[in-house]
Amino acid sequence: MFSPLSPLPPELLVTVFSHLERHEVERLRLVNSPFYTAAHILLRRSATITQCGSAPDVLPLALSPALRQLDIIGHTCPPRTLTYLVPFLPSLKLLRIHWDHERWSYEPNPPVLCPSLVNLQPSALALRRCSLVLAGCAQSRDDDTFSRLLSAVQHYTFTVEDDSSFRHQLPVGHLSRGVRWLLDLAGTPKNTTVVFRSLPEEQWGKQPQPNAGEQAHPKYSNWALTVFLELAQWVVSRCEAESDLNLTIVNAGALGQEITDGSATTPADVQEAFRTMMRQFLSNIGTPTEEIESKRLAAVRFLTMREYYETADWEGIMETVEAQRWLAAGVV
Repeated sequence: MFSPLSPLPPELLVTVFSHLERHEVERLRLVNSPFYTAAHILLRRSATITQCGSAPDVLPLALSPALRQLDIIGHTCPPRTLTYLVPFLPSLKLLRIHWDHERWSYEPNPPVLCPSLVNLQPSALALRRCSLVLAGCAQSRDDDTFSRLLSAVQHYTFTVEDDSSFRHQLPVGHLSRGVRWLLDLAGTPKNTTVVFRSLPEEQWGKQPQPNAGEQAHPKYSNWALTVFLELAQWVVSRCEAESDLNLTIVNAGALGQEITDGSATTPADVQEAFRTMMRQFLSNIGTPTEEIESKRLAAVRFLTMREYYETADWEGIMETVEAQRWLAAGVV
């Protein structure tokens, strides 16, 4: 039914408001009664829990069994903080965990995953602002509980942050463990996306290099070899067990500092260099038949950040303001 205060029916208002940021929807509740109703319906579909899990944060969970999206800000709470505060949410589609890695140092304070998620079974998981360095720490401290929680996940995305400010020398195998831990975190999703996050026109700095010593390859840094070899080995292992697998690597063009011979001068050149390296790894691991090699290669695709935002894959995973920056005029 239409209202004299709004020319649009409530269900259409909900659709329109769904394209706004949460804080904008909250303000729209103050406009009039139809706006309040539509905004209230939309807000009850999502909720946020902060690190402390205070009562105002947790209250929407108890009130909204129709909750579709849950955001957890800082998932390193003491084990008992949230254990009994996240009930089973039958309508939950998306769980976003925001890894506030800037709050932590390296050792001896690696991230400890919150066990409060044991009842959650979302179909999509997004792990935001990951650090490969800190993920290597989590590998040695986590008891695999978190991996078991998310067996229903079919779409998994993790965004990786620039670790160039990290100045410590990485122990042998540390970076490999971090990459593998992030890849395996969500169980066995059909679609996994790795985003090397950056702002438009921004390049990553030089990453902390594993296995101090001579560079193992004349073109690629030890960091690049370690990360992309781990990605390739994961694809190979998953292809052996799964008939359907998709790995999307987004914004590899921001990793120009890891091409050391000066042959790649533009983001497009850098991305093509990493695509070539990945194809070589996938073709040379083991002795694959032509059919198996083709299956491996078909499982991996590279996208620029703009290409990623031109798909529907980012919706709900990334913030609207992030997409707007990349889709602005003049940004390639």
